[in-house]
Amino acid sequence: MMLFEYKCLYNNGQKTKFSYKSPKTPAVEATSGSVFMIPNYSGSKGWWVLLCFLIAVSCQSGQLQNEFSSAQKHLAAGDYTSAFKAFQGIVTRYPPGEIVAESLFWVGNINYLYLDKPKEALGTFEEFLLHYPQHQRAQQVRFQTAKIYEEVLENLPGAILKYQQVVDHRKDRELAAHSQLRIISCYHRLGELDQALVEARTLLRNYSQSQFADDAQLAIADIHASAGNYIQTQAAYDKLIKKYPASELITEAKLGKANSWEEEEEYHKALAIYEELQDSRADTEMIKRKLGYLKQKSSKRNSLIR
Repeated sequence: MMLFEYKCLYNNGQKTKFSYKSPKTPAVEATSGSVFMIPNYSGSKGWWVLLCFLIAVSCQSGQLQNEFSSAQKHLAAGDYTSAFKAFQGIVTRYPPGEIVAESLFWVGNINYLYLDKPKEALGTFEEFLLHYPQHQRAQQVRFQTAKIYEEVLENLPGAILKYQQVVDHRKDRELAAHSQLRIISCYHRLGELDQALVEARTLLRNYSQSQFADDAQLAIADIHASAGNYIQTQAAYDKLIKKYPASELITEAKLGKANSWEEEEEYHKALAIYEELQDSRADTEMIKRKLGYLKQKSSKRNSLIR
């Protein structure tokens, strides 16, 4: 009796068919990630052994699909603890493959998004990228990893490196643009304003049609404001208002302009913007407080001039 080795390989998370050419053993298609050693009996006995093997693999595949469907139902119902246990069970008991990769993805995401265990999620995401670096979910996992570095660990230099990995892969342009925007924010928070401006201009140059282009323009204005460059600040806000008239950031840009005029003690110009916004914002109380404060400041300044 001889033993032939049958390997199930995966390419980008997809099943790869294979066959072993033998006059006594027919071609076999793998359905799991295991390495199988099948006896190469001659005659009808060999066929029975092979048939039993294929039945066993088929049963395992069906059981795996059923467990995955059950985990998905728990997730859809908002039962995150049960969903986590179900997905974790799949990862623990089955060999690598598409369903196992998807389950590992959800183990990390449930920990991060629903069970408030970001550090455990980080370990899972790192394991995912180690085993499935080319998987269709890999970009999402890289992005989530970067967010944990930024928001939980508060490791901004580390977050920048992780976001840059998403940008460099470029498989999902919107996710890459979003990562570029987060890089801008990290540099801004680090006080590296010149580099933040470089990154913002990179976003506008490489992702001009992205949904995050107006965010980058707003970031440029905010960075200039942080540096106290109020002429550039006003110009950048004006550019956003003119270039992206349908943007949801228009009001924020106008508030930024008003604040910039306040910093320069041009209270009448700031008042004009707040009065324009008074009837268009839900946060009318804040606008009213600003108006009252600026009218008082403007009146006091005028009395000093007289």
